[in-house]
Parts: sequence; structure tokens; C-alpha cells
Amino acid sequence: MEKVNTLELIEQLKTNKRAKTVLQQDFVQWIAGKAGTYTHAVTLTFPFEVTDADEVEKYLAFFSRKINSECCRRPKEEEKVKMALVIHGINSSKKLHVHAAIQSPDKISSIEMSRRIKKSWHKALHHKRAIVDIKTYDDDGWIGYISKEFTLTNTRGISQYCNF
Repeated sequence: MEKVNTLELIEQLKTNKRAKTVLQQDFVQWIAGKAGTYTHAVTLTFPFEVTDADEVEKYLAFFSRKINSECCRRPKEEEKVKMALVIHGINSSKKLHVHAAIQSPDKISSIEMSRRIKKSWHKALHHKRAIVDIKTYDDDGWIGYISKEFTLTNTRGISQYCNF
């Protein structure tokens, strides 16, 4: 598969209606191939009303900083936790929430990484309790699931805090 950058792919999704399904499949393969081996399939929710994607991005910025500091004191770019973050519910009646595929650093066990993910999300929400669903990532089906809301008019679900 030819390498495609995120902005090119988004523009193609917006302009090429007939190729939508193929492009979404390419996007899934691109994300799955970029991060190597994900270890955690995660759903992050909010215990309060969140009204738009920009507000979600603010929480994801804090989460990203916290998870990286939890895993490495001052991480260099190549040491940062690899994550694919997708915001769901932007163009629907669902409550906004985040799906993620996260790759645990080699030195951290799966159980410890799950604890750090929960702790980081809890801190990002200013210590408010929220449901954090974490499962073992075992195939590319999770990436397909988290990208299901991408359409020609909704490509905004891809968080700017993805790091892969």
C-alpha cells in the first residue's frame, strides 16, 4: 500500500464520494500499520456533558501529556506512547466519547499500563469519575470499529493528539 498522509486522506474522503469505502479501508490499514503493535483497546467517557469536539480535544491534550509523563518522566518524541485517538458522537445524538488504540512501552506490563491509562484520564477530568473501558488489543477490528463514523462530511473525529 502506498503511504498516505492524514491531510491527503481527509481531503480524498471529502472529495471522492465513490471511493469512500476504499479510502476508509486504506485509513484503517494506514493507522494499523503506523503504530506497530497496539496493546490496549480503550474507550474513554465523560461523567458530564461535553458539547463539542474542541472541548474533547482539550481533555485529550491533558490526557496525552499525563500518559506520557506517567510512562516516561520527560519523553523524547520517539519515547512517547503511541496512540490512535478518535472522537465519536460528533455528528450524531450520542454523547461524545473517545476510542483509542494504545501501545504500551516495552518496559511497562499490560496491567500497569491499564492502571496508568485510568489514572491519566482521571487526572485529565480533574479527578471526576468516568468509565474507562480497557481491553487487550488483539486485532485490526478495533481500528475498523473506531473509524466507523468517518464519512465524507465527518473526518474531524481524528484527534490531533494521535501519536503514531
